[in-house]
Amino acid sequence: MTTDNDILNNNGVVFNADAVEGIEEQMVNDVGPMFPLLQWHTGDQKMKKAGGLDYTGGFFIKADAIDDATMLAGGWEKTTWTHDNGAEDAGWHRRQAGLAIIATRRRWEVFQENSNRPLTFAWKNYEKAKTQGRPTGRLQVLCLVKGLESAGPVVLSLRGMSALSFEGRGGDTAAAVGKFQATVITAANLASQGKGQRKRWPLFAFWLPVGADREKDGTPIFTKVGQGNNTSQICLPVALGLPAKPADVNLNTFYVGNDLLEECKRIWGEAENNWTHAWDELQPEPETATAAQEAAPQQPVAAEEDLATLGI
Repeated sequence: MTTDNDILNNNGVVFNADAVEGIEEQMVNDVGPMFPLLQWHTGDQKMKKAGGLDYTGGFFIKADAIDDATMLAGGWEKTTWTHDNGAEDAGWHRRQAGLAIIATRRRWEVFQENSNRPLTFAWKNYEKAKTQGRPTGRLQVLCLVKGLESAGPVVLSLRGMSALSFEGRGGDTAAAVGKFQATVITAANLASQGKGQRKRWPLFAFWLPVGADREKDGTPIFTKVGQGNNTSQICLPVALGLPAKPADVNLNTFYVGNDLLEECKRIWGEAENNWTHAWDELQPEPETATAAQEAAPQQPVAAEEDLATLGI
């Protein structure tokens, strides 16, 4: 019987480590670091009886991204994500999670008729993206997840109004990150200033609790997004359990700890070199997408004229 390994069993050569001397840098196909993909599910009002991810929305990560023992220890539940085209992914679900935000990057995506793969544009090229259709913002967040720290960083991917609800824009304290900055980060900066420190704290020094929007009794809150005939009701990511003002923040509750802070600093430095700016010069070419990204439903977006202002 032939096995997969038999394909190369008769290769008949010996590896020569010194042969790399003749390799030019431009010959190397460097796709950058690869991280497990954490996706945001927007839930569905029609799935109330089913419950779980399909109804409430929340975070989803594919089954083979991180080992089962780590996921179970982190409080994640096994589930499946069934996409509009019938494709199904097995994976793990949590309605909320604590995130240490290390770095972000953004791009514009334009989905054209009969194509599941978007044309992608650098964030600065919004006007160019508009010539190809309606641009939708894609936000990726390099982060650590509380309870999954041992697995290393993951990339949270959000688009459209979900991305806006998560990140917002400058000074937007309604968005999860903006509210976090106005409370926890401000409290930390004030505490350090009180001891004569002039440096400011980064987001990754503290856990941001984020989850699917809900009432006090846990009932999902669905928000209408889009315009005209292209609307839907989705569950947005929101900050959870943040005090109303900096004075009420217990920093011990949110601090990642000295050791993890050093790890986040290291990850930030590596990302700055080979991840954070990888989309800065994107050209409008079709980009290979994962099966999950191709199958994911396309969320309605804000009015076209509002996109540049909203930043998503």
